[in-house]
Amino acid sequence: MKALKLDFLEDYKDFGLLVMRLGLGVSFIAHGWPKMVGGPDKWAGLGARLEAVSGIGFYPEFWGFMAAFAELGGGVLLILGLLTRPAALLLVCTMVVAALWHYVNGDGFRGYSHAMEAAFTFFGIFFLGAGKYSVDEHLK
Repeated sequence: MKALKLDFLEDYKDFGLLVMRLGLGVSFIAHGWPKMVGGPDKWAGLGARLEAVSGIGFYPEFWGFMAAFAELGGGVLLILGLLTRPAALLLVCTMVVAALWHYVNGDGFRGYSHAMEAAFTFFGIFFLGAGKYSVDEHLK
């Protein structure tokens, strides 16, 4: 039974965090880049999603820019392991809004599940931190 627990992997937790940060970081850079370069029209559309789920309707371009920045900048910060917890928290907020928008929009589970799963993952990273293979660790 002990062999099934794979206890030897305890020594590789930080490597696991690195793999998770790199994979999510690359993915969110790929999602955030087109939103960031989409400019004010794209940002206004993204910002309108916040209004749809929360009623916050002022400055949709700003909120859309912040969502794009959270995805692109958060992805870069995750890869570096720099300001990992604040980046993860921004990404949690962004993904919660995205999941709620898909839910309110009637997109069903397949529509909101990706954002919901990402939010839970980033919430976990918020508590775990970046691990020892990170800029955060070297700045301690």
